[in-house]
Amino acid sequence: MSSIAGKNSPCVITRLEGGLGNQLFMYAAARRLAYVNGVPLKLETLSGFEADLRYKRVLMLDHFNIDFSEASSSEAYLDSDRRKYYVRKINRALPFSMRTFIEERKSFDPRILNIRIKRPIFLQGYWQDERYFEDIADLLRSEVVVPSLGNTSPKAGLNWKNVIGVHFRRVDYGHLLPIDYYRIAVQQAAALKENPTFMAIGDDLDFIRNHASALFPANANIIIPDTPSDQLADFHNLTQCGSLVIANSSFSWWAAWLNNQPDKQIWAPANWGYMAKSSRHWNLI
Repeated sequence: MSSIAGKNSPCVITRLEGGLGNQLFMYAAARRLAYVNGVPLKLETLSGFEADLRYKRVLMLDHFNIDFSEASSSEAYLDSDRRKYYVRKINRALPFSMRTFIEERKSFDPRILNIRIKRPIFLQGYWQDERYFEDIADLLRSEVVVPSLGNTSPKAGLNWKNVIGVHFRRVDYGHLLPIDYYRIAVQQAAALKENPTFMAIGDDLDFIRNHASALFPANANIIIPDTPSDQLADFHNLTQCGSLVIANSSFSWWAAWLNNQPDKQIWAPANWGYMAKSSRHWNLI
């Protein structure tokens, strides 16, 4: 058990939940805050996933080259719901600089960038804005190394620079993108490459097959998996493509952000709120 001094040592603790993209946003914001303050980062990896009865998400960050420690039950307020309730209530009334439990607001909150950590700070929220971590982008890209699929990948041998990855998210999702978004984005992406290969990735392969003629140019070379791939394989393949047409999904946002093709072009939906605005260097449709 930690000593009293250990419990009060400065650190950043963040609660993880959701899918891979959400977990990466939470990690990135907390990692930046811990890094600029020179304090440890701890992750709370239990309550967010135990409460996820709908999607049954699990921790995915342990597949990456990320250095973190698990927060104790006391540090993460898992030892007492009553204690957590009162800590949150009290912190909402405190001046921001004195809070130890910081909850995300609906919009970007620049105050977080200037926090000086003198005690444990707990973060709760999604923090889906590039501005929370853009000043440590190189550090994050060196840590969040996408696992290699090695020779087991069915895509081995592709000229990835000539591949246009197209990501779809449609299953059990209330913010479906129209076919016209994909049609226009694919058309613009194809115009910049000679005889490109399209790699369709998503959670509804039947939709992709049934609408292929409306989505892709005639006689195009299209790779559509026979069966859904696992998340890491899909994520890996998206990070390798020469260009990307992404969905309104944090999963494909991160694949695009981590994609290290030097001349990559990214197309993203313009009506995506802060997610689109924080990617202002991309092509928005």
